[in-house]
Amino acid sequence: MFINIYRKLIWLFILVFSAQSLFSQIAERREVTRPGFTQFIPNKGQWQKQFNNKASLGYGTLFNNLTGYKILLWNNLQMHELMEEFHFNHELVNDHIIDYHALHFSFVNSLHQKIQEEYKIPSSWECSFYIGNDSSKWRTHIQPYYQYTRKNVYSRIHFQQSTLGDHVKSEWRVLPQGRPQEIAIKITGAHSTYLSESGHLVIETSVGNLVEEAPKAWQIIDQKKSIVDVKYVLRNNTVSYELGSYNPNYPLIIDPVLVFSTYSGSVSDNFGFTATYDSKGHLYAGGISNDAGGKYPVTSGAYQDTFSGGDNSAPVNLPSDITISKYSPDGTNLLYATYLGGNLNDYPHSLVVNSKDELYLLGTTKSNNFPTVNAFDATYNGNTDILLAHFNEDCSQLLQCTYFGGSGPDGLNANLSSGTLTFNYADEFRGDILTDELGNVYIATCSRSSNFPTSDSASQLTKDGNRDAVVFSLDSNLSKLRFSTFWGGSNDDAAYSIKMNSTGELYVGGGTASTDFPITDSVYSKNYFGGRADGFVIQLDTVYGRIKKSTTYGTSSYDQVYFIDIDLQDRVYLAGQTEGNISRTSGTYGKDNTTQFIASMDSALKNIVFQTTFGNRTSNPELSPTAFLVDNCYNIYFSGWGSTLGGGTNPGTTQGLETKNANWPNTDGEDFYLIVLNREAKGLVYASFIGGNQSGDHVDGGTSRFDKNGIVYQSVCASCPPPGTSQLSDFPTTSSSIFPSNPSIRCSNASFKLDFEITYFTEARFNLPNKLCIGNTISPINTGQGTSFLWDFGDGTLDTNRNPTHTYQSPGIYTVQLFAVDSLACNIADTFIRQIEILERPESGFEVEYNPCEPDLVTFKNIKPDLNTTQSWDLGDGTLLFSPPTEYRYSKDGSYQVQQITELPNGCKDTSQIEIILSSTAGGSITLYNTFTPNNDNFNTCWQPENVNVSCEEVITKIYNRYGTLVFNSEKDGTCWNGRIKNNGPEVAQGSYYYVIQVKRVLEEEKKEIYGVIQLFR
Repeated sequence: MFINIYRKLIWLFILVFSAQSLFSQIAERREVTRPGFTQFIPNKGQWQKQFNNKASLGYGTLFNNLTGYKILLWNNLQMHELMEEFHFNHELVNDHIIDYHALHFSFVNSLHQKIQEEYKIPSSWECSFYIGNDSSKWRTHIQPYYQYTRKNVYSRIHFQQSTLGDHVKSEWRVLPQGRPQEIAIKITGAHSTYLSESGHLVIETSVGNLVEEAPKAWQIIDQKKSIVDVKYVLRNNTVSYELGSYNPNYPLIIDPVLVFSTYSGSVSDNFGFTATYDSKGHLYAGGISNDAGGKYPVTSGAYQDTFSGGDNSAPVNLPSDITISKYSPDGTNLLYATYLGGNLNDYPHSLVVNSKDELYLLGTTKSNNFPTVNAFDATYNGNTDILLAHFNEDCSQLLQCTYFGGSGPDGLNANLSSGTLTFNYADEFRGDILTDELGNVYIATCSRSSNFPTSDSASQLTKDGNRDAVVFSLDSNLSKLRFSTFWGGSNDDAAYSIKMNSTGELYVGGGTASTDFPITDSVYSKNYFGGRADGFVIQLDTVYGRIKKSTTYGTSSYDQVYFIDIDLQDRVYLAGQTEGNISRTSGTYGKDNTTQFIASMDSALKNIVFQTTFGNRTSNPELSPTAFLVDNCYNIYFSGWGSTLGGGTNPGTTQGLETKNANWPNTDGEDFYLIVLNREAKGLVYASFIGGNQSGDHVDGGTSRFDKNGIVYQSVCASCPPPGTSQLSDFPTTSSSIFPSNPSIRCSNASFKLDFEITYFTEARFNLPNKLCIGNTISPINTGQGTSFLWDFGDGTLDTNRNPTHTYQSPGIYTVQLFAVDSLACNIADTFIRQIEILERPESGFEVEYNPCEPDLVTFKNIKPDLNTTQSWDLGDGTLLFSPPTEYRYSKDGSYQVQQITELPNGCKDTSQIEIILSSTAGGSITLYNTFTPNNDNFNTCWQPENVNVSCEEVITKIYNRYGTLVFNSEKDGTCWNGRIKNNGPEVAQGSYYYVIQVKRVLEEEKKEIYGVIQLFR
C-alpha cells in the first residue's frame, strides 16, 4: 500500500518571514477560511492527558503536544475491506486485522516550556464525550477548531497546522530576527527516511510511504515575486532546511495547491459550461447532459431526477437538460446533483451565490414547459428565452424560476451570417449574473427581440440593431422587474460580464460590431476603432439602470472584452482578445502585438492605468477566456483554454506559452492555461497548464470564477474521446475526489478547484440584519479575515471579539463598523460598514380579577393600551382572541396560562403572561402519588397532597398502617410525612400504608374524604 500525500498533507513546511508587526503580538500570515472534514479537538480530560489535541485524518490520526506530534497511520486497504465488510454484512468480524504504524515528529531543542497554544476558526458545532462509566471524566460542549498554532516553538518561530478536507497542512512562520536554521524535526518510528533525486522527503512505514514534495518559498517585494531557494536537509532522521538569500522584512508566499479535481460521475454525455463557489468553499458546476447511454448521478432529494428531453437543434445539436453538481470543499463528496429542464434544449450560462449562499443560475431555454416557480414571467415567449433560477442553500429546493424575454432569440449569442461576435467555440453561451447584498439580481446578456421587456427608466427603450446588449435587474425573488435596458448600435452587440464597485455602480463589459455604438462624453474612446468587433465597457446606476458612462476599447482589428473586474480603488480591469496591436504600457509583463489583453481604466472610464498583451501569436488569439479576477492585493488572474479545433473560429493553441512555478509545465496544445500577474501586470507570478494528454480540454460556454482568495473554480468539458478512440480518463484528478475516473464513454463535466495561495489580504466583512426590535441581541457573523478586530456599534460601544454580541438600549439607526487588521497582509487593514435600524418595541400588560374560592367569572383589565398596536390573546384553554377581553368563564377547574401579545406596525412584539388557578370543588385539583422513599437522598423523601389551593381549602391528612394504627396526622398545617411516627418518632417499616384525606372549602361545613394506599420504600 503506497500512501502518497499528494497535497503536502502533513509535512509541507512553508518558511514565512514577516514584515515588522504593527502590534506587540506578531500577526500570522494567513487565516484559513475554507475548512473541511478534519478538525482539531482539544483534550479537555476526555482522553488520557498524553496529547493536547487530536485530528482524524483520511489515513490515520494526528496527535499534537507541545514537543511535536504523532501520526498513527493505518493500512488503507485493510480499513477499506473492513468497512466494505461491515457495509454488506452489517457486522464486524472479530478476526479482521488492521495494521497500524506510529510515527513521532519531535521539535529538536525547542522552547517547549514557553510555547503558547492558540486555536482559531471554530467549527459550527460542539462535541460531547461520554467515555466509560466514570461521569467525572465525561466532557460536553468541547469546541473543535480548524487551525492550531504553537507559538515560539523556537525564538520568534511559530508552527501552524490548518485543515483542508481530511488533510492537515503545516507551516513554519519565521518572524523578524527569527533564525530558521534552528528548525529541526526528528522522525522516529519510520522504517527509513531519505531524500529523492527531486528533493522530496520520503518516509517509509509498514503501511505505506509518506511522500512530501520538495519545499518551495518566495517573497513578494515591491509587487514582484522573488523566489527563495529552499531545500530539505536530512541527517540522522532529522529534517532541517537550507535556505538561499532572502529579505527578512518581507513574508514568503506558498506555492499553488490543487485542492481537488473530479469528473462528474455521469455515464451519459455531460458537457461542462460554468462554475462558481460559496463562502464555505463548495464548488458548483453547471453543464448539460443528453441522458444517452446512462444517467447523470442525481442525488437523493434532487429537484429533478430524470431527463426531460430535448432536440437536435443548434448550437449544440444534441438533446440537453441543464445539470447542476455541488461538491464539498475538498471534492471528496457530491453533496447535490440535479437535472433542470423542460421538453426541449436548456443551457446554463453562469452561476453565482448570494450572501446567504443560495445559488442563482442564468441560462437559456427552448422549452415551452420549463418548471417555473413564483415567476416574474411563467409563459414561454418563443424561440430562445432567458432562464433565471434560484435554489435554497443546500440546493434541495427550487425557490424561484422564471422566463425572461420577447418573441425573438434572447440570451443566446447565436452566430448570424456575418459571424461578427461569435469568435470562439461556444461563445453563444456567454453572459453573466450578479447579486448584491440585498439579494437583487443583475444580468448582462443580449437579445434579438424587438419586444424584449424594458423599464420606463431605460436609457435605450428599443432594440437598435440585429442583436443588442441588454442589462436588467430583478428582485431577489425573481418576481419584480427593477430595471431593464437595451444598449447597442445598428449591428451586433452583446454583454458578457457584470460587476459592482464599492459605491454600488454597475460595470458591464462586452463586444460590439456596431460602428454607431452609443458612447458618452468624457470617456476613453468616443469612436468605434474598426475591424470585425470592438470591446466595450459601460457604467450604470443600480436603481434605474441608466447608462452613465460608455466607451469602446480595442484596435482597428478584432477585439472583445470578455471579462471585467474591479479592484479596491474601484479601478476597472478588462480581459479579452485582440487581433490588433495594443500598445503595451512600459514595464508590464507580456509581448508586443500578441492576442490576449489585460487592461485597467479608472472608475470614470476615461484614463488607461495600464494595458498589456500576452501569448505567442499575432492576429489569432490562443485562448478562449473562461475566468478572470483582480484580488485585494491587486494580483491579476486569468484562465482560458486553447485548442487545435474550430476551423475559422480557432481559438489557438497552448503550445509554447510561458510557464512559471507550474504545477503542470507541459501541454499537448489543447489545455487550460492559468496565469497570475502581480500589481499592474508588472511581472509574472505563476503560469501553468492543466489538462489531459489525449483529448482537447475546453468548456462548452459559460463563465467560471475565481474568488478573492485567489482560488479558481473551473468547469471543464473533459476527456471527450477523439474519433476512433475508446473511453478516456486523461484529465488530472485528485485521488481522493468523488469521481477520480470518467465512467462515461463520452465527455464529462469535470471540475477543478486550485488555490494559488498567492494572495493574503485583510478583509472586513460581516452579516447583519437590516432591522431589529429593541431589546433583542444582535450577533453579527464575521465572514472576513484578519488577526485583530475592532467593532464600533455606533452607540459608543466598542468590542474586540471576532464574533461579538450587542444589545441596543434605544431605538434609532446605527452605523456598525468593523475594522480588521493584519500587519502581514498586503493591505494591512480594512473597514466594512453597515447600518441597522433598531425599532421601537411595544409594552404589553394586563391584570385579572377573580375569586379563587368562587371562580365563576374572570375579568380582564388592559393596563397598557396603545392605539397604534394590535393585540392577540391566548386564554390558555385553546381560546384565541384578537381584541381585549373584558370577562371570560372557564368551563372547568385547572391552571391556565393567559398570554397577551402586543404588536406595533413595525413588527415588534411584546408578551405578558399571568397564571390563573381555578378550583370550584373541594379537592378538585389535588394530586396524589402512590410511592415515596424516605432514605435521606433528598429525592422523594416525604409525602403530602400536592396542588392544594391553600387560599380556599383546608386539608387534613391521616395515615394508618395495615393494623389500623394512626402513624401520622397533619391537622390543618399541610405538613409532609417523612416516614416516621408523627414525624418525630421512630421510622416505620417499609410497606403499604393507608391515607384518609379530608378536604373542606373555606366558609363551608361539608367535608370531602379521599382514600388511597401509599407504598413506602427504603
